[in-house]
Amino acid sequence: MSIMEITKKTIILPETFLFVVAFVVAVFFRFVLLGQPSLGTLEAEQALQALHSANNEAVIIGGQPGYVALTSFLFFIFGGNDFAARFWPALFGSCFVILPLLFKKYLGIPASIALAFLIVLDPGLISLSRSADGTMMTVAAVMAAFGLFLANKVIPSGIFFGIALISSPNFWPVVAVFGFVLFLAKNNFKENNSDNDHNDQLYPKRQWRTWVFAMFAAVILASTQFLVHPNGISGIGTGIIDYLRSWKQTSGMALPDFLLYLLFTEFPVLLLGIWGLIRGFFSKSPLYRFLSLWWGFGLVVLVLNPSLSSVSIAYANIPLLVLAALQIVRLTELVNFPNRIVGLVQITATISLIIFSSLNFINLINFPEIDAILFRNRLIGTLLPLALLIIMTMLLAWGWNADSAKHGLLIGLGILLAVSLLGSAWKAAGLGSRPENEISRADQFVTGDSMLIQTISDLSRWNNGQANRIDVDVIGVDSPSLLWALRDFEKISAETTFPINSTPSIVITDIATELQAQTVYRGQRVVWSIRPDLNQMSIVDWIKWTFFRNAPQEKTEFVLWARNDLFKNSSTQ
Repeated sequence: MSIMEITKKTIILPETFLFVVAFVVAVFFRFVLLGQPSLGTLEAEQALQALHSANNEAVIIGGQPGYVALTSFLFFIFGGNDFAARFWPALFGSCFVILPLLFKKYLGIPASIALAFLIVLDPGLISLSRSADGTMMTVAAVMAAFGLFLANKVIPSGIFFGIALISSPNFWPVVAVFGFVLFLAKNNFKENNSDNDHNDQLYPKRQWRTWVFAMFAAVILASTQFLVHPNGISGIGTGIIDYLRSWKQTSGMALPDFLLYLLFTEFPVLLLGIWGLIRGFFSKSPLYRFLSLWWGFGLVVLVLNPSLSSVSIAYANIPLLVLAALQIVRLTELVNFPNRIVGLVQITATISLIIFSSLNFINLINFPEIDAILFRNRLIGTLLPLALLIIMTMLLAWGWNADSAKHGLLIGLGILLAVSLLGSAWKAAGLGSRPENEISRADQFVTGDSMLIQTISDLSRWNNGQANRIDVDVIGVDSPSLLWALRDFEKISAETTFPINSTPSIVITDIATELQAQTVYRGQRVVWSIRPDLNQMSIVDWIKWTFFRNAPQEKTEFVLWARNDLFKNSSTQ
């Protein structure tokens, strides 16, 4: 009896319950500690626009007017804070988990459930959902619009498509790739099917005018915040320009780093997805062909863009997640245990021996400079368990039951891959021991905000009686994350050079800037943010990063200058 048959007979809970469980787990991974750390540079740039908009201040809306509009609404009610800045992407990312329900007619219920849990644990989608950025909103809204369109829900589909359009510049590559592949699939279907009734069933006539009206209504009302800020509509053009400009940037990840990140972070999904892709190639299934083309074209467009980043993997891998879900269901249907004892022994041996081999391999990587005998022993400790696993599997298959041994090996490997994916999800949510080394963030990990704000607040209390009344000048520093951290201070100014005719109470500069009137100030260096230095990472560093998140670091430092007369005992020093 196969596992799928056992599941159907023993589990009486409806699929809705499983989707609820998936949604609850998704909420945990996307909302826990959402306000930590402070916003990085890329996040703060959008959050500052929302903050100025909420305060009715003059602001130029960038390429994410949808994100800015929704976030400014939260800032208006609850005030500007890190949690509110990341709320909408986290909410859209959580709701993205239930979208496979819209496609269960085409994927089947088991594959839809498997896809939901893969979305829950995908580290790229988790990281994207925890960023103050509209990309997750765009991805979720595009998929919702397409699913609702297939369900003949015209008005909601148009609304979600409009929200997707104004949420992020990444709308354009997502829709361009998806639309192009959908166009190819539709034409291929028309060529291979002469049954017009069936063709009309798959592609029925839609109320296009209603759909377009709903889309434009969502675009206009959301981007302009119900016409309160009409300049928000210009963000659509800015988004197009931002995406086109990304093709001229050279600050993205190097291609080898990108491929290594994809391999080490998405290995379980990559393995199952490519396996499903190969199966689809030989079976010539239209669904598999569509998903394969979608992933292939998306990956090519992604890799060719010089502004390559780890964030892009999240939305490019959506078809790969679907392929992986379909492959999981297929493998589950094939697995059966005529001899359950043999299967249990095989599962236990597979997990134990691979873990033992991995521990020896980790020791070998962590301590490469050891004597020859110890190196040999650890190398044997790495390879011998794998050899024993192969021999044991062959003996169990030959002497007892081949199906039980083969499927036990498959289940054991599946459990290890699931644990690996769960570990990556845990770390992507910032719950690991080294969250500052998460490459999936694609932004700085701010570490110095607490010390800097505490120091400035103390000086303000000593001299003004209030924590936020002191004047602060940011000189020659282009850092939205710094301005975001200082948002609660009443007197903040950003200048390119030191003011000639004044001596501000607090001055913040980068470490390369020489402060004029330096004798009037005393300074303190602050490590503001940390991020992994990919340029310094070797293949050994990547392996260490995979297991422990240890990596060379690139630090951003500022100098906090305080005028001498702010200190009560400055005259005695």
